Amino acid sequence: MAHSNMAEGELFLPEGSALLVPIARIHTDYSQKFGIPRQSGLAPDVAGRIVFEPEFSFNKAVAGLEGFSHLWLLWRFENGLAGGSAQDVGHDVGVAAASPAAATAAGPQGTRQVGVHTPAYVGPVAADGCNTFQADAETELARLLAEHVGWAKTVRPPRLGGSQRKGVFATRSPFRPNPVGLSCVRLERVELTSAGPIIHVLGADLRDGTPIFDIKPYVPYADCQPQATGGFTDDLEQPNLQVEFPPELLERVDPSKRRALAQVLSCDPRPVGKEDPEREYALGFAGMEVVFRVHENALHVIDVKGACENG
Repeated sequence: MAHSNMAEGELFLPEGSALLVPIARIHTDYSQKFGIPRQSGLAPDVAGRIVFEPEFSFNKAVAGLEGFSHLWLLWRFENGLAGGSAQDVGHDVGVAAASPAAATAAGPQGTRQVGVHTPAYVGPVAADGCNTFQADAETELARLLAEHVGWAKTVRPPRLGGSQRKGVFATRSPFRPNPVGLSCVRLERVELTSAGPIIHVLGADLRDGTPIFDIKPYVPYADCQPQATGGFTDDLEQPNLQVEFPPELLERVDPSKRRALAQVLSCDPRPVGKEDPEREYALGFAGMEVVFRVHENALHVIDVKGACENG
């Protein structure tokens, strides 16, 4: 049996466990983890396209999906593995971002930081495995086990200001024994092409290229629980900054992206505990770099780079 000793737990893969492979990848305007809303639906106009891997790209496989308004996405967190890019860490403009090692150390506070773009294999290849993407699964598994940085029994949720600890299973922290995420997104439309289906969704909280393990329809009679309680989140207010976007800078943004960008900025992209009104941050979105400062409850956009002038 495979296992890997880690700082606060053990990754345990029993013999005969199933192989978990991506069926698709989602493409969004989030080029980096910094700035992605911490839950799905908080930026409801952010568009995403789910494109299936060749082995699963069959129009028949999504027949009937168009009748649902929302979907559940089961996907892979990229935070639990080493090797991420420094650009994934929120940083001061003109100052080098923190190293991947430093970002990993900061991870248990609940920030979205370190990751890699590789499939997550959580078990050995089946004896009769014949798909091409399974060929190197055992090698990939060994690499992932070697790079896994562990999970924390307790974490500091950003919604609590990063100052209080809660049990990892009482939170949605990405630093879990299994790096699996769950998001509810709105289904915009299902596009059927000669190369297979493309699912267009809104409100996703996933970085561009994130692997999708499964897609399930949201079923109101079973999934909606009006009497549900939200634990320690019930008494918390959702951060909602007032976005001040100078007209001359807004003109640099594609009109079709303006509303979604404003929603992302209003969610307060800053790392927890950063209250310096003079500090500048750079957010990557839709091929742009949006530079901003935050003072009290207002976010001030001060530059937009890498965007074409409109009009």
